[in-house]
Amino acid sequence: MQKINPALILLTLMGGLLIMTSEDTNTGMLIQDLKENIKNIKKTSEELQQEYTNAEEKIITITQETKKVEKELQKLQKEIESAKTCENDEECEETEECKNTKCEQSDKRTIRGFIKKPHFFELDGKLAYYGTKKDKNGFSKPELIIEGQNIEQYARIQNWAIINNKIAYLAYKQIYNETSKVYVYDGKETNIELQSNTTIRDINKIGEKTIMLLKETTPELTQYYVLFDEKYGTKFDNASIDADMPEASFRPFTQIGNKIAYTVRKGNAGVVVHGDEISKKYKDFKSNLLDYNGKLAYFAETYEDKLVIVIDGTEKTLDYYRIENPVIANKKLIFLAYKTPKKQVLVIDEKETELADIKAIRTPYIVINNMLAYQAIKYFNEPPNRITKSIIVYGDKEITEYDETSLPQNINEKLGFVARKNSKFNMPGSEGDIYVVYDGKETKTEAKFIEQIKIMTAVGDKVAYAVIKGNRWTLIYDGKELTKYRRIEHPSYYAKNIGGKLAYIVEEYPDNLPGMSIPETTKTELAII
Repeated sequence: MQKINPALILLTLMGGLLIMTSEDTNTGMLIQDLKENIKNIKKTSEELQQEYTNAEEKIITITQETKKVEKELQKLQKEIESAKTCENDEECEETEECKNTKCEQSDKRTIRGFIKKPHFFELDGKLAYYGTKKDKNGFSKPELIIEGQNIEQYARIQNWAIINNKIAYLAYKQIYNETSKVYVYDGKETNIELQSNTTIRDINKIGEKTIMLLKETTPELTQYYVLFDEKYGTKFDNASIDADMPEASFRPFTQIGNKIAYTVRKGNAGVVVHGDEISKKYKDFKSNLLDYNGKLAYFAETYEDKLVIVIDGTEKTLDYYRIENPVIANKKLIFLAYKTPKKQVLVIDEKETELADIKAIRTPYIVINNMLAYQAIKYFNEPPNRITKSIIVYGDKEITEYDETSLPQNINEKLGFVARKNSKFNMPGSEGDIYVVYDGKETKTEAKFIEQIKIMTAVGDKVAYAVIKGNRWTLIYDGKELTKYRRIEHPSYYAKNIGGKLAYIVEEYPDNLPGMSIPETTKTELAII
């Protein structure tokens, strides 16, 4: 709309007046008429100006209302997309959204209502999870669910574990009644008659027999011992091991040679128990307890500051500066040894293997399909053009075609790692094209640096990985963005292959939180696709 200029109209009329004045003697009347005309024109101009202003205000109001409507439409679209999975939601009947929406069929399931991140795992090909929800009275209640079947006959469940691919747990039939405790393994109950001052710290099986680690507390003493085949083992009390710690702490049970082995510690020092046999006291332990072809093996430091290896109770002194990462691969005992603070050798069944053109091996290395997999720093070319870059060694094969690699990962008993190509500079941490490599197949990512990628899991030949976008980890699967995380402590806490399907955690946080801080979630769900 074009504005009317009253000054221009007035000048035009005055010019006409001057001409008329020279020709007409009745100028008084003409002047009066012109004044009226000018007055009317001014009034009309002001009215038009006001209409223009009103129109502008209406346009602004309509624009604002349009934006509000667009936001409501986006919100409604999200609700519609969320509602599409309702019929496959294990808790659909508990949500108003699902009650009031006719849902479409979908392959995705969403388990809702968790107060915090649940533990989820595969049990004989089925989804199982242990999580805390609120009951109908608003109280927090832990739940153990296997493939949608809630174990509701118990008031409380604790100390659950997977033993021989079957679930075991301690259950209370009455929530605060210690005499109502039962031990459940593979759905079968075993009554436990324990004193009120005795609790179970660990459970395992040897064949069909159950072995338990018990903790007995009195005002004077705390004691630990095992119960197996109705027989009690040696009791360890506060004074039996170094007195600088108030309690002994136990590593998990390990079954070796049809006997349970475990370490009793106070601080770094401790003893190893294997069946009825108890080792001498060691200053420190340098490895986990290993099953070396049916024999118990471990590394320790004596009070004479000697590094030793103990195999089947026989102790042998090692002449190394230090050792790292002992593992069993293809029935062989392998560890990385330092002859000096910088010189490494790989020791296989107590025989040293020189590393030749490998500058260093990075730990931890892993075992995949009984083969050793590790990252190594290797020399390439002859001086003065010699360079070094990281490679992957898997069994007898060296994977050298990348400029840089991450540490290897065991993904469903297949080799996985992150790699860089087309680097701007030949140096660690440089920018380049970043790939996820799984079972020999490459998937190019949006990342520019290796550290921006975490491999989560794989389903078939599809890899699920997380990539940093802004200040969030974004979960990518089959080329699609599934959800975002503020932090990933360990990939298996957030995504797993469960029975050939991807199961993953969905967490929502307030939008106005800075950086990678971890507040309480506004919503935690478990999705399965």
